[in-house]
Amino acid sequence: MYKFQKVQLNWKGIQIDYDWMLVIESIDELNLYHNNTMHAQISNAWENLFEAQMHKSHINTKLGFLIDIEAGINGGRKSIIELTALVGEKIFDAKAGAILRDGKIYINKNGGFFSHNEDLTILDEILVDNDKIVFPQYTEKDIRVKQWENGTHYYAYVGDFQVEWDGEKKWDTEKEAKSAAECYLYRLKNEQIRIKE
Repeated sequence: MYKFQKVQLNWKGIQIDYDWMLVIESIDELNLYHNNTMHAQISNAWENLFEAQMHKSHINTKLGFLIDIEAGINGGRKSIIELTALVGEKIFDAKAGAILRDGKIYINKNGGFFSHNEDLTILDEILVDNDKIVFPQYTEKDIRVKQWENGTHYYAYVGDFQVEWDGEKKWDTEKEAKSAAECYLYRLKNEQIRIKE
């Protein structure tokens, strides 16, 4: 079960409202989050980096940008796999350090995070009883279907989270994959348990 909160930051007279944030309160929860999200983030980053290298796009994924920076720091002496592992470790360490220092962190649907502090007010809270960490604000617009180059199957994602529906993670057609993601999202929306009204 995963806890999500809408929070408000009151800082020097300025109020900033944040949409649903995943609440992580332990290193075990952080491990689970990273295990559920890094696969999609890595594949998106690598695809983005390869397209940028072929001059087909700019680097526009957060992880891709960080890997590119790390490549510059290392002067091209490391493989993309080593660079990805190094960046992933730095991201994990930053989040783990914040949990150990402040007791919990809040992660947004893009992977950005901040630590708990006394200037935060909880506006709303829900629990999602699901095996995947899928943010409550996701909609059909957040569904992506991918097929690997020269691949025969299609894979569905809701945000950064790979869809598993009825034990399946890959489908024969793009339409089947999208339909599975829509069913998955519908089920998720109906499994949320509101805690705070």
